[in-house]
Amino acid sequence: MSRRRTLRPEEMELWHAVARTAKPLHALPFRRKLDATPPTPVIVKPPEPSTRLPAFRLGEKSRSPKSHSLAPSLSDALAAAPILMDAKAHARMTRGKLQPEARITLVSGESAHHYSRTALMYVYMGHLRYQDIKPYGDWFWDENRLGLVHATATALNTAEKLLTLDDGTTLIYDQLLLATGSESKLFGWPGQHLAGVQGLYGLPDLEAMARDTHGIGRGVVVGGLIGVELAEMLHTRGIEPVVLVR
Repeated sequence: MSRRRTLRPEEMELWHAVARTAKPLHALPFRRKLDATPPTPVIVKPPEPSTRLPAFRLGEKSRSPKSHSLAPSLSDALAAAPILMDAKAHARMTRGKLQPEARITLVSGESAHHYSRTALMYVYMGHLRYQDIKPYGDWFWDENRLGLVHATATALNTAEKLLTLDDGTTLIYDQLLLATGSESKLFGWPGQHLAGVQGLYGLPDLEAMARDTHGIGRGVVVGGLIGVELAEMLHTRGIEPVVLVR
């Protein structure tokens, strides 16, 4: 590494001569001398409040300010709003108070009154009685202008709007709704119409089953989900069930 060379005396004299005659390219900024005396602080007074708090005592309730909103209050809005409720709530409130204009006649050859079909197994098992599976009391139908006819429709005349029943009587209607339901499916097997061979769908089937299974020791069940329920019903009466599922 080479050593840094120092300026000779004649070079230093030449540098000082140039520095004395040269002018700076950019003017130096003006620097004000600092005053030894610190400036006097300016005290700004806070503005006076536009409104003063009203006089109050410690512990008293607050006074809510007056509202200038044009919107109605919550109580006024609820009073002016229409009443909204679901169908069940409306039915509970108006039950026995409405007078329907039309009368509805329900025709069924199964039973005199409606019942819960899915609860038939509990009647056979002794957990419920027949009157326990009725959705309404017997008074409900007449009070609500609902007529119950225990019969089977055999003929229909749509031109004259007449419905003929198996007892020979006829009913005149304005509107007719056919709700035929379903029945147990039979496959044409030999002996399927013998005593003790049946399906389980409605109350007549339950009555026939209670009669035909009295005192027997074994029962054969053919079916799926309803067959499993039927096997449970037989088991509660001490009858050995044999379940066949295809």
